[in-house]
Amino acid sequence: LTLVSTSGNTATFNMSINTNTKSGWVSIVAGGTEVARKYVGAPVVTGITGSTSVPNGQYAAYHANVPSESSPANYQWILNPQGNNNLYGASTASLDIAFYTAGSYQLVCRAYNSCGWGDYKVINLNVYNTGSYSIAYPNPAANYLTVSFNPELVAQTQASLQSAATGAQATRRTFLLSVKLYDQAGVVRRQTTSTGQDASLDVSSLPNGFYILHVHDGIADKPEVHRILVSH
Repeated sequence: LTLVSTSGNTATFNMSINTNTKSGWVSIVAGGTEVARKYVGAPVVTGITGSTSVPNGQYAAYHANVPSESSPANYQWILNPQGNNNLYGASTASLDIAFYTAGSYQLVCRAYNSCGWGDYKVINLNVYNTGSYSIAYPNPAANYLTVSFNPELVAQTQASLQSAATGAQATRRTFLLSVKLYDQAGVVRRQTTSTGQDASLDVSSLPNGFYILHVHDGIADKPEVHRILVSH
């Protein structure tokens, strides 16, 4: 930072940083007290608020957190993949998404001011079918396969089990989801259990190819079935 000129209470400085890629504050401190501050550089999205688990067929709202001093003039939102889901307000700080397809998504956002575009901020989203317990991602999977569960359906089933366990002789059933990954020969290659929290399966050492994921709550006649591709 180089002083160029002064005039009365005004000082002009020359900055050597590239304001298209750097951002921060320039401040003047007198006697240990900050007397002036100026934001420089492109705006930085510090976070994105909004639900990361959304029922299919519903709207979700997201908001980009950006320092107001950076004077953002425009925003860019990208849903990857977008599919047939609709985005509303993609040039503003707030975005609404109408989800029509269950799956795993990435939502990215960046902001713009007179210094240029800032870097992208990314959050991961899971959209689940309201009648299904689970969604598995990424698919294809290379290292780990994550199974995320529908929180509304899990809560409903847990409440149903508790209400059924009445009377002195009643046996309270424990809600437990069984997760099993089968190969094409019907052999269980990976398995775990969950009470409703996300589950993870290590597929890094499995051969490339298609596998069948079964998710069963121990109540339904048949498990939920997902076709998974492992590709390293």
